[in-house]
Amino acid sequence: MNIIYFTTSQQTKDFNDYLKLWETPINSSNQIFHNKFIRALSINNHVDVISIRPFSKKKCSTTFLKKKDTVETNIHWHYPKISGSKLTHINSLKLSIGSIFKTLYKKSVIITDTINPSVLYLATKFAKKYDMPIIGVCTDSPSNITGTTRTYTLLLLKLAKSLDGYIALTTGLNELYNDNDKPALILEGIVENSNDIDDDAVEPNRYGKYIFYSGALNERFGIYNFINFFKNNIKDNTKLVICGHHADEEKLKAAIKGQKRIVYLGNVTNDEVISLERNAWCNINPRPYNEDLDRYSIPSKVLEYLNSDTPTISVKNTKLQKYFNPYLIWIKSNQEEDFLEGINRLNELSKEEYEAMAKNAKELVQKYYSINAVSDKVHGFLYYLLNNKTK
Repeated sequence: MNIIYFTTSQQTKDFNDYLKLWETPINSSNQIFHNKFIRALSINNHVDVISIRPFSKKKCSTTFLKKKDTVETNIHWHYPKISGSKLTHINSLKLSIGSIFKTLYKKSVIITDTINPSVLYLATKFAKKYDMPIIGVCTDSPSNITGTTRTYTLLLLKLAKSLDGYIALTTGLNELYNDNDKPALILEGIVENSNDIDDDAVEPNRYGKYIFYSGALNERFGIYNFINFFKNNIKDNTKLVICGHHADEEKLKAAIKGQKRIVYLGNVTNDEVISLERNAWCNINPRPYNEDLDRYSIPSKVLEYLNSDTPTISVKNTKLQKYFNPYLIWIKSNQEEDFLEGINRLNELSKEEYEAMAKNAKELVQKYYSINAVSDKVHGFLYYLLNNKTK
């Protein structure tokens, strides 16, 4: 089968180079998820990726992004040129992607990210033009994206109505996007195959004993609560190492000012994140529980943490608790007393219990969410959808 994948994601090396163009850290969560998902699809299929890279003349150190192609085993990454004003942006992309389509297999299925309006609009246009089936990958509710408007949300949901099938992280997301009850697959997340992680590539521990957080540095995701808890309660030589994109640099600087034991690394590569997760004393997910977040999103970092050989402390999540209840330390909320309870429980573990918790978590997350496991699951869904569509 040939797949044409519309996304903002990039090949790993290309993305690492792309990060250097941005003056401020950017959200890399979509990059990480879709990159792994594309690699899972490529195990059984050839994948042509149409990568529409986000771009800002104000925030990038370049005035345009060059057209580029990269080949990686069964994946052909196509990067259209990105330049011009917002008014000419879409028309320029249509022409560029149109020239790419002339070189692709005519019998293909299109898979598209559903959280970016330009990506979703162009994917649906080309699916209709070439009469190709199209499946949407739903990773979040539009209203959960920081800074979005109701108009943005309604536009995405309207565009998504024309899709033939859906792959969603939660049943709530499927219900949100898929109100016509078309074929759907629930896929909570994806992690690297354990045998694909080169132990020799894991960097040495540079920080001693530390707690690690990777993700959005927005107040609503709980990191500021944990920073305050750390300052008030962790008094030994333990450090807090954090990385990710921030919504307000001045606020972040103020929160960690004068704290030599809090290390902010900014945006780092996924390989560096893996090293930091594996060398940590524990990984922390401070995202507060609320019904909307629980219904429409999965804390993807928790799955990554579970794959790291290091124990995890996480605020509760109803979906993941069903699978991983004994294999990480769940806490009720992101309030100080609950963080303290989680840290105390971790301290009480014997060396054997500490190692067993991490080992069992990794074995289970590999069983359900590794690239190989996801490949098998999605392969069956694609054939089911396509066979039923042609009947």
